[in-house]
Amino acid sequence: MPHTRLDHLLQAPVEGWFPRMAEEGDFEQMAELFDIANAKTIATLWNRDAPKGQTWVDMLKPMMFGEFGELNYKNIVVADVGGRAVGMLIVNVNSDPWPEEDFSLMQPYAVPFSKLRARLPGYGYLRIMAVFPEFRGLRIATNMLDIAFNLAIKSNWKGVCATVHEGNTLLLKHYRKRGLKEVARSEVVEHVSYDSKSCWILMSVDTPGGFLPV
Repeated sequence: MPHTRLDHLLQAPVEGWFPRMAEEGDFEQMAELFDIANAKTIATLWNRDAPKGQTWVDMLKPMMFGEFGELNYKNIVVADVGGRAVGMLIVNVNSDPWPEEDFSLMQPYAVPFSKLRARLPGYGYLRIMAVFPEFRGLRIATNMLDIAFNLAIKSNWKGVCATVHEGNTLLLKHYRKRGLKEVARSEVVEHVSYDSKSCWILMSVDTPGGFLPV
């Protein structure tokens, strides 16, 4: 998958932080943010599935530093405070179509939200948007969402979409405020934080004109 270059969309410093493209030295913070964005599932489930002698961090590193892939650090925007990455954004365009074998290769817990995502080919997918708790309130998520919206417009994507757990009321409220609306739901298969009878929600907003400023 080609890299989604975002550097031409980055803004000037905002309220004590500034967005920049990720660097290799940000890996430790990006790994933490990746786990936070997945409600602490990654460390638990990936450790369970890791080859003998490896941890979930060992599994993540080649994904971020390999030549291609959605998690490649060259695709990632971070929010920088004093040289430290305190927030992270990964947005990738959905392929069209998704072969059924793609899902058969996934771990069962990844299938429900991946199938939701696949319902909207041609949309930019908010793969990761996370901020360390102590740095929330600086409008990092707001401005990173603006970067994703601007990329969708410049790239002629159909819109932007995201999967959110129904229990993440804060993020759901934020997305609705920016114009994203519910498209579909799917039950959770396996998760360390969410009940299996709860649901993932697919949300989306179309371009142009659907994004709401704050």
